Amino acid sequence: MKVWLLLFLILQGFAVSAKPPGIYLITPDIADRMQRGGSWHKGCPVPLSKLRLLRIRYHDFNNTTRIGSLIVHKAVSKEVVRIFEALYTIGYPIERMQLVSDFDADDETSMRANNTSAFNCRYIAGTKKFSKHSYGKAIDINPRLNPCITKTSVAPANAHPYTDRKRRVPGMLHSDDPAVKIFKKAGWKWGGEWHSLKDYQHFEK
Repeated sequence: MKVWLLLFLILQGFAVSAKPPGIYLITPDIADRMQRGGSWHKGCPVPLSKLRLLRIRYHDFNNTTRIGSLIVHKAVSKEVVRIFEALYTIGYPIERMQLVSDFDADDETSMRANNTSAFNCRYIAGTKKFSKHSYGKAIDINPRLNPCITKTSVAPANAHPYTDRKRRVPGMLHSDDPAVKIFKKAGWKWGGEWHSLKDYQHFEK
């Protein structure tokens, strides 16, 4: 990566990290960051004008309060803020919360880093159908601890230790967890209840 581009991305990341908790329009600098990172491009089903940047506070795994960034559809932005405030109140831990463009919009790379993320204009794996993430109406939480499990695969690839869902590790999601109940009460569906596969990290509206 060229030095000037690396410096630009660092400065853009600093600009976002300086924003306090709240709901923000997608400003030209954020739009540029998303396009450079590949999370939004022409042909995506939702224009940037219908997306919002959320600055969210959360507890990390050391119980330190952090402020992270999510991008979601404006129609769900207020309720997502309420959901994460509820998660913060109950002390649910999140390892990191960065824009997926920081990972070049590569879902596997973001998941391997256990990054909680939302908007990413991409197809459902193995199809040409846009994912709910492409509409800003899906969120993946602690994906390494809550992998997507099919009959033949585990994603992310470093999540095999967490395919045993009898384990009880902070940040893992189970059907009886308050975190899952908070999402479901707000009308979000949980991938951990799907039948064809189990996507424990995934919530969608």
